[in-house]
Amino acid sequence: MSTGGTVFSATVRNLNAKTALLWPEYYQTAVRAERAALRAQRDAEVAALGRVLQELTEDQGSDSDGDTPTGGCSAAPVAAGPHFSAATANSSAGQAPARPPKKTILRKRIKAAVLAAQAELEAAVGPLETAFPTETSFVNSLKGETSRCLAEQGWRVSDIVDGDDVYKFYSREVMLAAFNAFKRATSRCMRGQRKFAADGSVLRSGSLDSDLYLREQDDVDRMHAGRFLNGKPLKVFTMATQFFSDATMVSKNGAHYVYPIRVRFPNIVTGKVEWMTVGFIPIIKPKNQRDEEKTRVRMLRDEVLQRCLAVLLHDLIAASETGVLWDLPGEGAVWVVPRIVLYAADQPEERHLLGLKLSGCKYQCSHCMLEKSQSGYPHRDPPQREVLDNVEAQLLSANLFKSGGSAARLEQLSSSTSIVPIVPLLAAVHGLGTGSLALYDIFGFDLLHVMKIGVVRVLALKIRALLQVLCKGGMSRFGIWRKAIVAMAERARHVGRLPDASTTAPGYLVTKGVKQATFTGKSWRHGLMVLMFMVAGMVSRRQPHSTEPLDLGKKRTRQAAARGRSKRSRRATPAGSSARVAGDSGSSTSDTCASSGDSSDASSALSNDTASVCSDATYSDAGTDNSMSAGEEAEDVAPVPNLVTTSAEYKAAFGSKPTHDAVLEVVCRAAAIMAKLCGDNKEEGYKMNEVEAKSLSEESFEFVTTYVVALFGAVHTTKFHALAYHLLPELLLRGNVIEADTSLNEALHKLVKNMWDNTNKQTASVLLQMLRAEPTLAHIVETDTFHWCQSGEELNSDIAGGAASGAADPGVGTSRDDALAATSNGCGVDDGVTDTDNDNGAKPGPPCGSPELDVLRVFDELATAGDFDGVPVKSPTESEEQHEVYDGPADVCGARSTRRRVRISGKRATVAQVATADGGRLRQLPSLLESHPNLAGCSAASQLITANTFKFDARLEWRSRPVGQLLRATRELYHKPWWDHVLYNVTGACPGAEPQLGLARLLLRAVDGRRCDFVVAQRLEDADARPGCVLTSFNCRRKKWVLDPATGFPELVLVPLSDVVRLEHVVPDFEDLAERWGMTATPTTVPDSPRERAEQRFFTNAFFPWTSNSITDAP
Repeated sequence: MSTGGTVFSATVRNLNAKTALLWPEYYQTAVRAERAALRAQRDAEVAALGRVLQELTEDQGSDSDGDTPTGGCSAAPVAAGPHFSAATANSSAGQAPARPPKKTILRKRIKAAVLAAQAELEAAVGPLETAFPTETSFVNSLKGETSRCLAEQGWRVSDIVDGDDVYKFYSREVMLAAFNAFKRATSRCMRGQRKFAADGSVLRSGSLDSDLYLREQDDVDRMHAGRFLNGKPLKVFTMATQFFSDATMVSKNGAHYVYPIRVRFPNIVTGKVEWMTVGFIPIIKPKNQRDEEKTRVRMLRDEVLQRCLAVLLHDLIAASETGVLWDLPGEGAVWVVPRIVLYAADQPEERHLLGLKLSGCKYQCSHCMLEKSQSGYPHRDPPQREVLDNVEAQLLSANLFKSGGSAARLEQLSSSTSIVPIVPLLAAVHGLGTGSLALYDIFGFDLLHVMKIGVVRVLALKIRALLQVLCKGGMSRFGIWRKAIVAMAERARHVGRLPDASTTAPGYLVTKGVKQATFTGKSWRHGLMVLMFMVAGMVSRRQPHSTEPLDLGKKRTRQAAARGRSKRSRRATPAGSSARVAGDSGSSTSDTCASSGDSSDASSALSNDTASVCSDATYSDAGTDNSMSAGEEAEDVAPVPNLVTTSAEYKAAFGSKPTHDAVLEVVCRAAAIMAKLCGDNKEEGYKMNEVEAKSLSEESFEFVTTYVVALFGAVHTTKFHALAYHLLPELLLRGNVIEADTSLNEALHKLVKNMWDNTNKQTASVLLQMLRAEPTLAHIVETDTFHWCQSGEELNSDIAGGAASGAADPGVGTSRDDALAATSNGCGVDDGVTDTDNDNGAKPGPPCGSPELDVLRVFDELATAGDFDGVPVKSPTESEEQHEVYDGPADVCGARSTRRRVRISGKRATVAQVATADGGRLRQLPSLLESHPNLAGCSAASQLITANTFKFDARLEWRSRPVGQLLRATRELYHKPWWDHVLYNVTGACPGAEPQLGLARLLLRAVDGRRCDFVVAQRLEDADARPGCVLTSFNCRRKKWVLDPATGFPELVLVPLSDVVRLEHVVPDFEDLAERWGMTATPTTVPDSPRERAEQRFFTNAFFPWTSNSITDAP
């Protein structure tokens, strides 16, 4: 293995996660790749040698003045000397001299050498095949290699014994892992310090300048200052440590779980969030389904979890008080004192770690002692949970439980603080159960579970429940309330293709009895950005004598029974099934929407409407992480109280607004809070100061305790409670809401699941098989990175880039589809477009520290690259070709300018053909091109080259440097239309003039063989705002078409690509459509007529996240 170690280390990066355990298959793949590369190199060299041979053959018969004889024609004279032997004399006298070899021409010798070189090239093999000639030799070498890697990482197995049961705990010592990581790190921050803005306000951006770490650093300095080593002062270093743990389902069939625990060290500065796996907690399952067995296993799981933590943190607990001596490269001797500053976990995992009740408890918050029945109401300064009192109560409860104490006494202890008889091991770490007593402070605000799949998901459920209550015994504003839910969900399909909101049926809003799809946190986060347009004007009761459109649905008639068959009573079709059919069909026609409501007429629908909302056990608070601890709360689907719009609470929050505007305002407020939490549309390197943090906390508190209470009643869930009461402590103690976000670790679960797919599924050995795969690969990448950094060699840019670039902007084509779209419409020369995936412009450096995230990223990229054969994926109707055009200005006055010919890709068509296509919307194109000064001589017969996608540098108002975006305009891109809206500067306008808005309908690459990048757009202008419009108050601007009187279509404008400022997200005014055409109306169901185009209204989406400062949630 030593021979091929370097080769294996270099090629392991090209390993796909799906084949991580299929070493023979990987060997064959790598060998084929090596042979292909050698074949390409060999062909080039053989071709060069062939040309030499051809020249030598042609000159074979000619004389050579450069011949060098290898021997003379006769024997060379030999002078007799003292060493002239008798044998030589006899041989010379009795025998004829040996015949010298023939003279060899220089060309023949060169030809022979060339032929030998060709033979060597034919027999050459790659470095991997040289080191391992056969597949068996490669596989056998890996057995020892994996053991070596695991031994170097310090992996071990511990037996957790409980009676007759023994559970295997695979782990590595945290302090040893920390030492190896710090030893190999090239950039470290050994001391945190307070940061201030120009106005003197405090800035917090991360753990190292947060209140919690600085408090622990002061405590460490107080305890360990004044240490000396060999008569010299010893530097004291407070090592910040962060943990994460969560069980993830890897096999739905057999309910198999893997329970990893990971660690991170923020003092290692790499520009990205990195986690390394340090243990796999054993999974304990009940032996039967009896209640007694389930109770026993529930307690046993908590106990085994604490015992595993004791093994994992054995050395860290001691070092957190006394410290350890390290010798770090570049730092010398350092006295290291570790302190835990964060434990990232969802709420159920948090309760297990702290030894608190998960459900059926009086105090559901781990930070304060506010009762559950009061957690959604406004309270100032709720009492905090005392660390020492709770730990002492847990010690007493655990002793009573082990000694068989009174159940009544145990229940008394539990009811007073909601504890279980388990002592949290984390309390033994200095600084958590002693010192600054930060045991509960280390559990942060999980943005994924609190906001994305917590508050947003519950908000969608409450909107449905509110509409049901409002319409009890009556109708919604435009018809049956169940149909209104389906109509709102359908609107998500008509907000354009820029948002990342999911269109999976039945959508974000579902009727009673319909199972909702499981959405990721990112889907919920982006669904919130369009939810306000989905609910606009819908959540309200129909007023008496209303003249607005009313949709009662189609009454179903009984069909005549077939002859000879008995008549049977027909079952009523469940409302959920019809809604599901409508959602799955994806049709936007009015007939389909009309048939997606109730199966009975309006009167029967009214009689069946009740205010009860049943709990659906399929909803999981854990989103897509398949958490073993579940986490759903009954309060999520609890019914809302009857809404009284004349109450003091309602009037104080919403005034005289109707209920549909009140719901719209609540959704807009939630979206505004989400945008601030994720740092959307902020300048580069944005850091929230203390004043902004307090303002955001007050806004969140008012949202939960005022607006939500007035509309939906108090929502007593842990998510809403955390948003209202514990956001400010998180921003002060942690400095941000990014590090405690579990999104990144949920993404790392994908690697675990991929590894599971390639095991033998035997639970007794599956963890060991996974250890021989993922940690081994991570260690190889980490080791090679360290050696490359030490040797000063440059890392491969494909490996060194990656996550170090931070969050990518949504406009940049980071997905495979975007990349292929840019490729298929690119040109063969550099046209000055900068591909900046790293929007801050900083060149990413080599990754240092733990490379587990890099392994996952490389796996994903290579998995995608492995499926891409270099041919762009196109729609079946597309036919793009390569065309040669002139890149430069046209000839003027007969003088030929110097122009270069470039090759671009696109579709060729004449001006007349383009003008008659697209339903006549481009009829103004010929006159538009003829009137342009740079397109003189353009006629209906002129040849155009059009594209589907332009890549350009967008100029965002909040960014000082441009950000790459993709502009698309085509009737079919990946089997669907895609038309983007753009903001553009008007040529010749005054400086500082406001950019205009247009809908891109055509992208021009060349006209008559001349390169010219233009966007043909349909113009929009400002429209009058609706009186008291909620969307307008949140900076969403209302727009309308600028119509051409001659054609009845929107007026066209020819915009140079250099004048395009940026993309804009524009959404139809759905409330206006519903008021004119009914609640099921969408842009595809209304008539395409001049009158309708004149009445159509649109809104710009002020909530769309064009950029994000969140590392874990770049759109």
